[in-house]
Amino acid sequence: MVATLCGIAFDLVLLVGTPVAYLAASFAIFNLPAGWMFGHRPLTGTSIGLFAGALLVTAFGIFRAMQGAQPVVPVRPKFAKTMLALGWAAGFLLAIADLSA
Repeated sequence: MVATLCGIAFDLVLLVGTPVAYLAASFAIFNLPAGWMFGHRPLTGTSIGLFAGALLVTAFGIFRAMQGAQPVVPVRPKFAKTMLALGWAAGFLLAIADLSA
């Protein structure tokens, strides 16, 4: 019973957390370097670490999509690829909006 509940909780966290992680990473990939270039953000060790983590998360998603591997979350592969592409578009638009503010 406890193992089943733990499995369900893990699946739920994975199902909700993976798309959020991809969206946050795509935003960070665009926003952090743009902020550094235009002087909106200082270049610190924390921001470099955040950028490196975002780069790893996005590379993981892109490489899995290019290989045709099954998505990490239980969705159809075409849906996962579409959401990954939309996440990148949303990250780009949000980075532009953040820099213009």
